[in-house]
Amino acid sequence: MVEPTMKILILGNSITNHGPLPSIGWHNDWGMAASSADKDFVHVLKDSLLKYKSTYNLDYRERNIAYWERDFDYDFSKDALLRFKPDILIIRLGENVDENYAKSNNYELALTALIAKFKKKDTHVVITGNFWPSAYEDGIQRKVAVDNGYAFVDISDLAVDAKNQAQGQFENGGVAAHPSDYGMNNIATKIFKRIIAIVSYEIGMCRMVFEGTLSGRRIVRSLMDHMLEIYDKMNITLS
Repeated sequence: MVEPTMKILILGNSITNHGPLPSIGWHNDWGMAASSADKDFVHVLKDSLLKYKSTYNLDYRERNIAYWERDFDYDFSKDALLRFKPDILIIRLGENVDENYAKSNNYELALTALIAKFKKKDTHVVITGNFWPSAYEDGIQRKVAVDNGYAFVDISDLAVDAKNQAQGQFENGGVAAHPSDYGMNNIATKIFKRIIAIVSYEIGMCRMVFEGTLSGRRIVRSLMDHMLEIYDKMNITLS
């Protein structure tokens, strides 16, 4: 039986997708520094979800919105993605947010408003931390997740292992600082664990039994939080 369509939207920056920019030695149109499209975290994640459950009918979209990271007042009013209303919204950005700009322009409020623009009432939201760790931005992104009942995926630990960056693979230092294939896979793995916990909740018997009652939703939320803890500890390796 084919499952209903699951709509997934990733809002990110150059780690999610970057078009060709020959002036810095980047000639591709996928997550920057990945060796091929199928090696960036967007495609690794999509392929892994399809392998996890082959009956998925995914409507999967991604967008580089680095312009918003530099201008929280960016006008999305004519953006067709506003009508997409995903089942799962992944916020995978923050690296281009200047800390002084963020502090003077209320990053917490801006990020909360950005998410509200693209989600529907029952959208599951996953916010990641920064690939290049920043205590301030990471703190705000975690706070927005916690305060709104969203999932937060900490990826700051990836900075400890130099293999996660593409150093030595590109002449331009900015490009080389992006995730290598190894780093992209690790980002995808962390997000994948969160999504399969969400999917388990969505298709679980508990939803059919408790759906529609306040106490039931609280039970389901508690079970889902427990599943997130379990999946975080799982030694999952994507290929």
